Amino acid sequence: MKGIAANGSGFVLPLPRFVFHPLTAVTIASIHAYLSLSHLSELVTGQVQWEHIWKGFGALFGAYAFAALATRGMLARRQQAAAVAHKTLPMCSVRALREWCRKEDSNP
Repeated sequence: MKGIAANGSGFVLPLPRFVFHPLTAVTIASIHAYLSLSHLSELVTGQVQWEHIWKGFGALFGAYAFAALATRGMLARRQQAAAVAHKTLPMCSVRALREWCRKEDSNP
């Protein structure tokens, strides 16, 4: 399993690799949004119960999290495609970029 680092501490989400694919993340986010709407609509119609509150807002936050994963995955794929097309490094340190430029300049 592979994850996306949440912060500099090295914490990695314990999710399977396919979850980080943008299409899968969008699908899971849309399911969460549907479930959220079904529970929050019960609140709007007057059935104020603890179950609808926590399930509705929990699903809404789940939809937000998976939408964020989807956009992050789409951005990573776009940067990777641009790097291949333009022979650039997507995200790197200044030192790595300088070494790469020296290597490119030395090649005819």
